[in-house]
Amino acid sequence: MDVTCVGFWRQHEANFIDMRMFYPCAPSYVKKDLPQLYRKNEAEKNLAYKRRVREVEKGVFNPLVMSTIGTFAPEMTRVVQRAAKLIVDKKGENYAETMAAIRERLRFDILRSTLIALRGTRRKIPVLNLAGFDFNL
Repeated sequence: MDVTCVGFWRQHEANFIDMRMFYPCAPSYVKKDLPQLYRKNEAEKNLAYKRRVREVEKGVFNPLVMSTIGTFAPEMTRVVQRAAKLIVDKKGENYAETMAAIRERLRFDILRSTLIALRGTRRKIPVLNLAGFDFNL
């Protein structure tokens, strides 16, 4: 699972989050509508983790599913709304502005992840110079 936190839905309750991003224009998804794709992806995540989280970890599981076009599944929307409410309650900020900031941040993160997947990272990979190294063989 990608994220674990305590007290997100209820005080002292563990919450486990696993994220999935999918490309809705893929050839295998062409004949399916977006709500159907969200249900399918959420169901796969729930099948993989929900029972274990509930029975072993004694927590709550939330599958966060989003598409590469920047839209969110219903469960993801619910979690984002809850996060915005917690921020508003703690910091006293405007709810609409907080929701917009969270959505904007998530969409830029999607864009960054997509670009890295397509072209790789721009970080230089360090070259290890082993020319004069004695391996004691």
